[in-house]
Amino acid sequence: RFKSQDIASSISKGAPEYCTVYTISKGKITSVRSATRAAPVTMMSSRPPTNIQPSTRVEPVEPSFQPSLK
Repeated sequence: RFKSQDIASSISKGAPEYCTVYTISKGKITSVRSATRAAPVTMMSSRPPTNIQPSTRVEPVEPSFQPSLK
């Protein structure tokens, strides 16, 4: 069986370096591992691109009837 300290250290070691990890036991902070670097930059933008073309309307397709074999 795992001890709570083993689980806490595993989570702390497995977390990315840009995350601060707080270990809480019985409602109290028992340890803190601070982030050692900044979060990676992503290519996603918080706003949509301005050159979006209007999409053509797609009508839903009814599923074809297939009788069940008995």
